[in-house]
Amino acid sequence: MPAQNHIINRQQFIIHTKSEKHAYTIQNSVSSLFHTKIINIIDDICSARVPADQFIRLPALHLNLGTISYAHLEEEFVDAFSRHFAAQLEACLHITKTEEQNFVARPTILHTDEEQGESPALAQSKAEHTWELFYYFLKSGTFPWWAKNKEIIHLEKEFLHILAHPKPDVKDYLAELLTARPTRLRLVQQFSDKLIFEIGRTLSPQSMDIVEQLLALYRDLLQKKKKAYADFRVIFWQLVIFHFTTFRSTQLINRHLVFDSVAAVVDYVHTSEAKVCAALVTDARLAKIVYDHGESRLLSQIKSHLQVKSHRFPQKKDSDEQRSAPAGMDHKKELRDIKRAGEEQFDRQSKTREESKDKRFKKVSISDEPHIDQPARIEKKVDVLDEQQQKSKDLFFQEALFVDNAGLVLLWPYLKIFFTNLGLLSDGLFLTLKQREHAIHLLYFLCTFERSAPENLLTLNKLLCGWDLDKPISKTFRVTKKERLECEKLLQSVISHWSALKNTSVKGFLHSFIQRNGILTHDTDTWLLRVERKAYDILLERLPWSISLLKLSWMKTMLRVEW
Repeated sequence: MPAQNHIINRQQFIIHTKSEKHAYTIQNSVSSLFHTKIINIIDDICSARVPADQFIRLPALHLNLGTISYAHLEEEFVDAFSRHFAAQLEACLHITKTEEQNFVARPTILHTDEEQGESPALAQSKAEHTWELFYYFLKSGTFPWWAKNKEIIHLEKEFLHILAHPKPDVKDYLAELLTARPTRLRLVQQFSDKLIFEIGRTLSPQSMDIVEQLLALYRDLLQKKKKAYADFRVIFWQLVIFHFTTFRSTQLINRHLVFDSVAAVVDYVHTSEAKVCAALVTDARLAKIVYDHGESRLLSQIKSHLQVKSHRFPQKKDSDEQRSAPAGMDHKKELRDIKRAGEEQFDRQSKTREESKDKRFKKVSISDEPHIDQPARIEKKVDVLDEQQQKSKDLFFQEALFVDNAGLVLLWPYLKIFFTNLGLLSDGLFLTLKQREHAIHLLYFLCTFERSAPENLLTLNKLLCGWDLDKPISKTFRVTKKERLECEKLLQSVISHWSALKNTSVKGFLHSFIQRNGILTHDTDTWLLRVERKAYDILLERLPWSISLLKLSWMKTMLRVEW
């Protein structure tokens, strides 16, 4: 049987004593008992009463241990806690039975108080737990207190299992979740093509054939042009999910997807647009894709536009100026105009069906998307969050956030020169979002020397680099030889200046101090980081610099540290 994990968000003991004389002794004794005995008692009782395939969340559990004598504090306290905890837990479990067939796709965070009822606990199957964790992560980029950060490793596999055996509501709630651009971007950046394919099949199974054909065409084109697929996939998959959650008609989805993805790939390979246009015009696969889906008129519009563009672009390869369009030309506007003119009649015929579209959406014109370097510049439909959704979003960062690299705060005096030496800072500020994003990844590399960082492990990194916590960030990144050497140099410098560490190795320093659990909480305009204590933290008394208050020049909020 696999080991079970039981997580406590916080615990509080309230003890009334007649003698102030014994208060401090009782406080220390109870604290010691909790860590040496009570924790194990909780673990044993929970493991014995909760099935391994079930997840129980208790918002609160109040125990009245009665009167305990000071003379027999340890024995009576432990005995009373064991009896009362077991009884209270049993009472909660009795009214929170759940079974796999009762799976409800709607995440608990979206349930109203009336829907949740007055049950003191929430019981979930493994599928429900996975779905809610997936929803929470896509919305916030973090994990809630009731989940361990390492669960991100298995999240994709578990969600694929849900999609392999979908319940009726899963499609609707996936569509609702992915109408927001940040969640689409996070999905594409944090998960594999395999999972996105399966989500696509759930949302619009009839359109996945054309998606696969387009993807094969573009991957081949990018390979010939020696362009990275990794960056384009972010653009392409966002287009796919956007169209799947915006249009109900398969014909509309396919029509918009072909035209918009062609525009996107031409924009992406912008250093040789003429050749790209020519390649697409003559590629038989594009014609087959369009004809197979009954859109021959669309193909003639695309070809006409691409031929015009290819003739207007200079064919020389020397400079960027020679590769760019003549001044005054707006090819993206031209592309939109051609598309709009060719689709007017088609859209009028579909208007009646589309007017029944969910009222959660409204149509607006978006001229740019800040995180897509080559935006398709198409008309977008963006979601208007209802009051309940907005309220649930606000709740994400009211809870405590658990981090695994709390010791990063020890490095703060070195970060400015570190980022400056690597060309990421100018006058103490990041000049671009890309530089700020790379700084976040470098801090992760400093802690782990790994080049793949799930977003929920970057919470403290974001805070230290002035990045909004709910703002998506890429998972993988590149580290140059120079950057690796600068990371090693920084860590060695910290060790040498902190004389108490003596001959500690970099690996030992990271394990002992940097890779430390911590809890982040937000209070008005500041954040508080509480760091887990270890026995060897006595060495912090000889740390040459203070870590109690941090506010670097590029940070948006102040960070207080309790260690």
